[in-house]
Amino acid sequence: KMCGVCGSRVMDEQGTHALCCSKAESTKGHYAVRDVLAAAFAAGDASTECEVQGLIPSAPSLRPADILTRAGHERFLAAVDVMVKAPATAGVDGDCTELGKREKLNNYGPYLDELEGLGIRYMPAVFSAYGRCHPDVTKMLKQAALRAARCRGGVPVEELQERWARDAAAVIWSRAASINLRCVRRTQE
Repeated sequence: KMCGVCGSRVMDEQGTHALCCSKAESTKGHYAVRDVLAAAFAAGDASTECEVQGLIPSAPSLRPADILTRAGHERFLAAVDVMVKAPATAGVDGDCTELGKREKLNNYGPYLDELEGLGIRYMPAVFSAYGRCHPDVTKMLKQAALRAARCRGGVPVEELQERWARDAAAVIWSRAASINLRCVRRTQE
């Protein structure tokens, strides 16, 4: 069957369609990943906030932080920018998470020095559409787990880090299923 949204085959052999279509479902999935990460960071920093506006004085309408937290970096306030990148998207030949990170850094490149001057480190948190995270995400989650373990006492750092990574992967796969279901339903309308 052909997708009622984009016109390509809904059930392709690689599952690529389900990872690249249906903007509304994709956006809902993005927010679900953001919420998993925000909960992880909040375990180590109660002041963690989502969708903070006005971080860049020269461009106050930009929102470089899906999550603003002290738990993601050992020294800086972290502006964590979440992305789920499909390996089959145009221009991906290699690691889609690394490409996503470069895209995010290029997008906010003109403002990185300004953020750093304010004590804020811009940190893309990129996942593949199959749930694999960029190594930087692993570092952020480890830092958050270290802080959370200090706050809670006795909670194994590795256990927290692995749970949060699994939770993020689960919502990413749920996102893919929702996208595919949405496309299948559109073919039946």
